[in-house]
Order: sequence, then structure tokens, then C-alpha cells
Amino acid sequence: MVAACGGPPAASVDPGPRPDLAVANPASTEFLPTVTVWDVGEKQWVQLANFLPADKPVLVWFWAPH
Repeated sequence: MVAACGGPPAASVDPGPRPDLAVANPASTEFLPTVTVWDVGEKQWVQLANFLPADKPVLVWFWAPH
């Protein structure tokens, strides 16, 4: 039997400093906050409020381990 030891895995991407991205449609801020977030799928910074309006439903999932 082998036991795994060690700390958490290192991040595979260093996103660098958080940029201040503009909001494309000010009306979208009624539903989503204006905050720049890291898109782990696309590996780039995005403006959260720019996900609306959308052709498909948008699911926003936040996770905080503590």
C-alpha cells in the first residue's frame, strides 16, 4: 500500500496581476457584479459582467474552501 504525501499541487498557470477590464454592457451589472475573474477553462482574465446577455443560460458557481 502506498500513501500519498505532500502539500497541494502547484498551480499550472500563473495569471499574473488582475487587470481592470471594462464592462461591455452596463445593463448586465443588474445581474452580475463588475469583477475581473480568472477563467480556468480559457486560461485568461475575463469581466464577469460581460457574460450577460447570453444566448444560453449562465451558471455562476463560487467556491470558498474556508
